[in-house]
Amino acid sequence: MPSSHCSFLSRRARVVLVLALGSLASCTLLFFRYAATRQVGFGFLVWNLFLAWIPLGFAWLACVSRWPLWFRLPFAAAWLAFLPNTFYLVTDLQYLGPRPPVPLWWDILCLQSFAWNGLLLGFASLYWIHERIERRFGLWTGVGFAATVLGLCGLGVYLGRIRRWNSWEVAQRPLELLGDLLYLVRHPTHDRTALLFTIAFAAFFGVCYLMLWVLAGWRRAGLRERLDFARARP
Repeated sequence: MPSSHCSFLSRRARVVLVLALGSLASCTLLFFRYAATRQVGFGFLVWNLFLAWIPLGFAWLACVSRWPLWFRLPFAAAWLAFLPNTFYLVTDLQYLGPRPPVPLWWDILCLQSFAWNGLLLGFASLYWIHERIERRFGLWTGVGFAATVLGLCGLGVYLGRIRRWNSWEVAQRPLELLGDLLYLVRHPTHDRTALLFTIAFAAFFGVCYLMLWVLAGWRRAGLRERLDFARARP
């Protein structure tokens, strides 16, 4: 197996490990909350976090270079369908409020922890596919791809939070979903929240992802500089 392929697999495995530790930390916070109150409370966060892991698995499969493109495309489509679930966790902050006897600061930490891990899971899976698009088609194609995906995620979060659609209903009820989308397009003034919600969340996701992308680029540049320096030494 080529060393570059081994390195890529190792890099992805390290990312998965770190993300798993972050998810474990979030679930631990929720466990202590339950242990103290014997109330499930925010139990739905565990399910939402589980859904946020699904796109990462599909992205991994979509990036297996030894498989033919036609075989990987269904995984890429499934990744895109489930990707809004990662960002959906941000909207769970709406449930924040005083819930005695649990201190409010604990619930703030708990909800933000799940939201943070959801964002990281989404950005990691997007970065894997974005990286491959950029390598094959160039920088600006990759940027356009990432921007388009994040825009669709803003819409997806709106459909999930406001219109109450689930990712798997893309396959179960495609015509109804398409009808809902066409209604929004034809009658944009009937639901002014749709456009504002989609743009606001897509912009937020875009800025966050841009920060991650730039930081990752700096890391790659730093590694190249160190390698070049090491090779130049006698």
